[in-house]
Amino acid sequence: MVIPVPIMASEWGKRGLKLANVLVLAMLGILAMLSFSRWHYQSALTLLERPSLDKALAKLNLSLHYLPFHSAGITLFADDLHRIETVKGQLYFRLAANANSLSLFKKELENSARAYKQAVDLNPYDSTAMAGWASTLAALQSLSRRSDRQQLYDALPIFAKAQQLRPNSASRAYAFILYLAERGMQSQMLTEIEQLMAIAPFLFYKLRKEDFYTDSLRSAVERGALQASTSTNLRGDALGVLRNIALERKDFPTALSYCEQQLAFPYQRNSPNLYLQAGRLALQIEDTSKAISYFLEAFRQNENKNSAIEQIFNSYHGVKRETDFFLFVKRAGQERELPAITDIYLGKSLMYSGQPELAIARFQRLTTGRYAGESYYCLARIYSEQKDWDRMELAAQKAVVEDRTRPEYHYLFARSLEQQKKYPQAEAAMNEVLTTSLRPNPWYFNKRGWIRYAQKKYSAAIADWQEASRLKPEVPGFLFQISLAYQAGKNDELAREYAERAVVLEPGNARYQKQLAQLRRRS
Repeated sequence: MVIPVPIMASEWGKRGLKLANVLVLAMLGILAMLSFSRWHYQSALTLLERPSLDKALAKLNLSLHYLPFHSAGITLFADDLHRIETVKGQLYFRLAANANSLSLFKKELENSARAYKQAVDLNPYDSTAMAGWASTLAALQSLSRRSDRQQLYDALPIFAKAQQLRPNSASRAYAFILYLAERGMQSQMLTEIEQLMAIAPFLFYKLRKEDFYTDSLRSAVERGALQASTSTNLRGDALGVLRNIALERKDFPTALSYCEQQLAFPYQRNSPNLYLQAGRLALQIEDTSKAISYFLEAFRQNENKNSAIEQIFNSYHGVKRETDFFLFVKRAGQERELPAITDIYLGKSLMYSGQPELAIARFQRLTTGRYAGESYYCLARIYSEQKDWDRMELAAQKAVVEDRTRPEYHYLFARSLEQQKKYPQAEAAMNEVLTTSLRPNPWYFNKRGWIRYAQKKYSAAIADWQEASRLKPEVPGFLFQISLAYQAGKNDELAREYAERAVVLEPGNARYQKQLAQLRRRS
């Protein structure tokens, strides 16, 4: 019989101590790897802010590499893995936006979708990952809409889940609306727009710039804004939306009512612009007294009095009630001294209201003061209407002398010279116009093109009209003029080409059709 040899307690103790040491070392190793993983993850977030997308992706891959047991297919630290995959989804989506080819664009979107899906599988209650997955699938669905693979991508149920997780997220609701609009899902889109306006009425100003915004959406916007107007926090924004909807319908009394409710709302920060808007609406309903009251408050609150006077004058000018501007000036002048530029706008009121002689007298008195340049400019405009080219030239030239930085002064001077067939001088003046203009203006190039054409400088005229067409390609007249210049330069082939392009843009234009037919007969 074999007698077992007993193990001494001290030997068990030694074995237990060794096992404990192994476990401690293993735990320390796991914690070290987890720390490395999290450090690389934080580094990736920092690189995303710069942004350095490729370096951020490398850091995320390192974060996955060091995540304990991940390489063995064991998910022990699910929260860490979920965070990494969510950020990878965001990163791949941004890489897709920077892709320089369609194939790379699609590849990065698919990478993004996979990462987001894995994040959602790990935590189906994370609205960020769900919304990111929906947006990525929507992009893939749009990309493959014309291919046989369209059925592989369906973002609609994912958007719906994202909405359920964060029903009050305005940005995600807006992304869903864009998706519905692209797919022509009108009924559901109207429902979503109404809900969006109820929680974020301020997004109306972005919504109405979208291509799909039409009159049919107004009712949905209005219903949502009316709901928002019952909330103290949203009432000010909602009333502004309702005012704009009424304006779009040209319902000025209703628009003024909403504007006045905004002004009366105790939590509304009433700006000079809101009072200015109220004054303009009062003018639309011909309530002169109310308009003056609102304009006076706008003037009081605006620190830039010159700008305030200009805005108020333009409000009267916009509805062709320039003479009523005198009533405002009289009332405002009773409260305080008005800025010197007020005299210029009083002169413009006379000019626009058909009283040129009174306007001339006023502007002539102002030519020795601070606003001499503007006074001469206005005189030149009046003389232009009277076709008094000599006096127009003299006044415009004096305006240019007073202020050489104003392109409109040079432009009026060029026009006066053109009317007198002083083409070389007119061209030089137009050169000054283009030099002093802050941004390229197609109509300035157009005018210089005509002046050069009159001098038989056909190549130079063509160059100007080509630049005008580049800046405003929807205008067929520029193409027609290029055709005329090529025809005058004996280049019928190019003349015909540009005539054809003009006809394509405006098929019903008889002049363009006549030019094209004539050139075709000659070919």
